[in-house]
Amino acid sequence: MEIKNFSRAQAAVTDALYFLVIVSGLAVLMYLFSIGYGLTVVEATAREYQEDFASSALKTILYSSTPRNPELSLDEATEVDYLLAVVKEDFADDARIDETLNAVRDNISAIMEPFSDNFDYMFYIFMPDRKEFALLMLYISNWETIPAGGDIRRVTIIPKEDSIFFCSPTSLDAVDQLLASVGTVYQSSSRIQLLEIREGKTNTFPSEVKLSMWNSAALPEGILGAGKINCPAKCALKKTKIGETFKWIAC
Repeated sequence: MEIKNFSRAQAAVTDALYFLVIVSGLAVLMYLFSIGYGLTVVEATAREYQEDFASSALKTILYSSTPRNPELSLDEATEVDYLLAVVKEDFADDARIDETLNAVRDNISAIMEPFSDNFDYMFYIFMPDRKEFALLMLYISNWETIPAGGDIRRVTIIPKEDSIFFCSPTSLDAVDQLLASVGTVYQSSSRIQLLEIREGKTNTFPSEVKLSMWNSAALPEGILGAGKINCPAKCALKKTKIGETFKWIAC
């Protein structure tokens, strides 16, 4: 009788242990699933927010106001126009965008200011038929790292003044190579028509306008040099002090 009762007790304990293992396993699975689902939702929400910002920023850039007289501020100017219209007019003269670079720089950097502390970005106009870039503006964050507390695994990041380049990439592949090296990229694009008026004849160039933004990251060595993105030695340096704006310096 005692042996039979002992066997029943042993079976009950074994069943309880099996039940406990099953419940614990299900609880762990539910916990892991909830964490994974939560992270997925956070990432999807953040990505949608960044993509919405990129889309809205591109529209704002193209139709932002700029003074017709580049020597005047927007508040002082008596004549203003859309940035896109001014850029098209600049291109129509000699198939180059050169006289409106300051307006492009000032408008884009002002519009992207809310994200400039954490994001770098690129704005370009590409002509597929000619396989050329009419314009490419690149905003790069600069920083310095120093060891923290003598531990090489820990560093202190010191923000420095950011740089803005106007580059002439050798090909679209060079741009894709840069974007592939910086992680997740949020993009928005649109189509425009650029016109060149020469000797009474009009040449039309279908073009793609694209804004790409990404979390600030170190770029591959040499990517900005000749044969790649082909950025000049001089860039526009964004001053961080109050009252100072941009200054062209050797970067």
